[in-house]
Amino acid sequence: MDSNPSTPSADQVVKTAPILVLGLLMGLISFAGLGAFMKTQNQPAPGGPPTNATAPVDDQYLLLGMGGMLLIAVPAQFILAKLAVGRAKAAAEEFKTEQDKRGAIAAVFMVTTVTRAAFAEGAGLLGAMIVFLTGNLLGLVGVAISAVLLVLLLPARSRFDRLCRDATETRFGM
Repeated sequence: MDSNPSTPSADQVVKTAPILVLGLLMGLISFAGLGAFMKTQNQPAPGGPPTNATAPVDDQYLLLGMGGMLLIAVPAQFILAKLAVGRAKAAAEEFKTEQDKRGAIAAVFMVTTVTRAAFAEGAGLLGAMIVFLTGNLLGLVGVAISAVLLVLLLPARSRFDRLCRDATETRFGM
């Protein structure tokens, strides 16, 4: 690992990762809340003609797309976590000191966290768009599942420590 001051330490990475994930989560929830608020504002007056301030969009195709994205996002969380162990082992083997190994693993950890967060957020943003464009509250299902996946990424210290342990321990018989 470089002694360059612009290279973040492992502790800085572990402190930064949850801030990044929390920012994505807040953006997702804010956007979904705005969409739900817009739906309540487009309700027709009692006895009046229906209002449709949003563009006519076939929400069934959007909901199907959201479901497909969720079917990819959920297993991707587990697959990417397993792949990170192999990448972290390879990165750690290049260094001799414990601090340098942790730094190399931290880089893998951050890339994996951002990638997992992107997979998680994608379906939720589509769900929020469905609510925003069509008013169909079923889009909030995608938002909720995405929010749960993002919340599961927040305990960064324990995930990083587990990745360090898995990447540096020697397993006999394998």
